[in-house]
Parts: sequence; structure tokens; C-alpha cells
Amino acid sequence: MAKRFSETDKWQDEWFSELKPFNKLIFLFLVDRCDNAGFFEINARLSSFLIGITIEQFEQGLAGLNKCLIKSNDGKKIWLKNFIQHQKNLPLNSTNNAHKQIIFLLNSNKDNFDFDFTNLGANEGLISPLGKGKGKGKGNGNGIVIDYKEEIEIFKNDKIWFENFGNAKHILPEALQKMIDDFLVDITLKEKFMDAKNLKEYFTNVFNKNKQNESHQRNNGKTKLGTSEARIERAKNWSLSGT
Repeated sequence: MAKRFSETDKWQDEWFSELKPFNKLIFLFLVDRCDNAGFFEINARLSSFLIGITIEQFEQGLAGLNKCLIKSNDGKKIWLKNFIQHQKNLPLNSTNNAHKQIIFLLNSNKDNFDFDFTNLGANEGLISPLGKGKGKGKGNGNGIVIDYKEEIEIFKNDKIWFENFGNAKHILPEALQKMIDDFLVDITLKEKFMDAKNLKEYFTNVFNKNKQNESHQRNNGKTKLGTSEARIERAKNWSLSGT
């Protein structure tokens, strides 16, 4: 379970104190549920269910927080502007292991937001490689070295994505964790991914393909069973008719 810093003085802050109760509740929810860089993928249905409000109330409450967040160009994500600062992670530095995932997330989202994320770094950390580490890696076509072990760790530690995936696919956490462990053993050998984002997509594709195969096998099993039962029934009829 991730732990976050909470600014206790926010209750005396003029902006926060003047928010409506729904806005305050949604703001606290976003701080808890966003990723380590402050990005949150909007899912009004799931969010309203977890908070215990209606979808309309969530959407209205989110609209009242425009001062503290930036919406992505496609409208599917938001970014909490002061989240990284309040989590005591500024200025970002690419040589700091604790900042590498944050830098990776910022780089992954920068093209979808009208904001210059490079201003958050102490140097050129947001546009430089995340580091070679000790893992096996290769280039991604942009001169950046991809470290497989590091990307796998980012993938494994994205608890929010795993929880959302499990809820969407109706899978218990223990069963999903087993699938992930088996998947990572296989993917480590094949190395068919570029980064953590691509790894999520690859896992989703593998999952969906396996489900389709299972469904196809069940349908074939029913067809074969039906054929066998029909043959038995015909044999009984032939026996009774004496033919």
C-alpha cells in the first residue's frame, strides 16, 4: 500500500477552505489515487463508486478543482500541479533512484499536456536516459537506453493500474498476481516490450487472447459433447428399433 505525505496546513489555506465538501473529498481522493508523478486517469464510474457519490457529483466536483490540476489534451487524464512538490520530491534529479519512476511518468505523459515538465528538474533529468542500471537493455529509437529490469519494476509497482485492471476484468488480486508473475517470467525471456507502458499493453493483449482461447475451447468442448450425446441417443434408438 502506497503512503503519501499530507500537508496539514491545507485546512487553513484560503483556496482549500473555500471549497465545497464534495470538492475537498474528491481532492483528497485524487491525492491518494494518482500515480507517483501526480497523474490520474479519469474513470468517473469507478471513482464515484469508490467515493460513494454519483457520477454527476464526481464530474461536478472535479470541475471545481481546475485551479489545482491540468487536464490532458485528450481529456482522459489530469495532473495535480503541486503533487510532486508536496511529496517532497522537488527538484527532480535523474541520478536519484527515488525520482526515476517520476521522471519516467512525466516523460510518458509530456506530449499529452500543455505544460513544460522540464522546469521540475534540477538538471536535464526529464529528457535524459533513466540510467543503464545492471539490467539488459536496448535503445528505443530516440537515443534513450531502456533497462528491462527497471521497466519491469515500474510495471510491478503500479498498484493503481493493477487494481483498475482487476476490477475491470473481475479478477481477484491473488489470481491476478499469479498471472502477472507467470507473465513476467515469460516476458523476461522474450523481451518483446520497450517500456512499462508498452508492457501493460502487452500484458493486456496476452490476457485478452488467453480469455478468447479459453472461450473457444469451452465452446468446442460443448460442441463435441453434444455430438457424442447425439451419437449415444442414436445408438439407443437403433437398438430399440432392431436396426
